[in-house]
Amino acid sequence: MAARLALPAGDPRTALTVVVAKETESLEALRRSLLGIMVLAAAATLLVALLAARYAIERSMAPIHALAAKVAGIDPRSPSGRRST
Repeated sequence: MAARLALPAGDPRTALTVVVAKETESLEALRRSLLGIMVLAAAATLLVALLAARYAIERSMAPIHALAAKVAGIDPRSPSGRRST
């Protein structure tokens, strides 16, 4: 905040400017709050991304797991379980 004050008529400086700084505690508290919110938002975003990746990987691997289950169920000693080539 700045204030310009007029000086007496005989003073060669004509005016005096007074500048006063504001306290920064409220701005610092706001900065800390915003930083906390951003850290929480980043953590939540990371969690959602990890869960989405896990879901996508599990879903894309389902056919492979089904095939592995079929292969595991084949008895190598049983001719009915073999495929001709």
